[in-house]
Amino acid sequence: MIPSIFLVFSMLKLAVFDLDGTLLRNTSAEIQLFRYLLYQHLLKSAQLLNFAREALNLLPQGLLTTVRRNKGYLYGIDVKAFRQILPQFCVSFLQPRLCPEMVERMTQLKQQKFCVVILSGTLQLILLELQTMLPVDVVIGSVIETKNGVFTGRVIGLHPYGKDKVKVLSQHFANRSLDYLSSFVFADRYSDVSLMELFGWPVAVHPSKKLRRLAQKRGWEIIE
Repeated sequence: MIPSIFLVFSMLKLAVFDLDGTLLRNTSAEIQLFRYLLYQHLLKSAQLLNFAREALNLLPQGLLTTVRRNKGYLYGIDVKAFRQILPQFCVSFLQPRLCPEMVERMTQLKQQKFCVVILSGTLQLILLELQTMLPVDVVIGSVIETKNGVFTGRVIGLHPYGKDKVKVLSQHFANRSLDYLSSFVFADRYSDVSLMELFGWPVAVHPSKKLRRLAQKRGWEIIE
């Protein structure tokens, strides 16, 4: 039998960061991507029509689901061409909007041997590009279906938002023992409360009013 002290030391400590509104202040990666695709003339009538059609399909699931899960604007865009523009997009549109305080906190936790994770409902391809720019070990985002080398605009599997973030994180680390009590999570919205309650060190970053009230009540760290 393995002594319990060795099991404790083998457990993985996480530092999980939300992206939109947390690492990126007052904006989201996909709002910026939409702007960039318009600038690059990659959004045409087919993409915009599919975006509207997908919004109508998702609307019965609620407004937030419609807004956050709708990736219909990617419909028909060539995957290789999209990958080629991502580095410039991230450098020009995302890097200047990263919150310096959050990047510094991320760097410190990485140096302290935490496994640094970005967990977001945004596109996995965007997160993979950001991973080359930041001290991040793992990125978990939305995976978009492709057919014949182009995007269909449909999300494959769970969309990492709200309670599904808990499921996605658990699935990703299914083969590891996690030390949630010693781990950090950083988020800005009340929708992430289910995730934050798992962690010993939840941090509310630029929080919404509802999350701020809860953080103050529970004595969680708040970063303005």
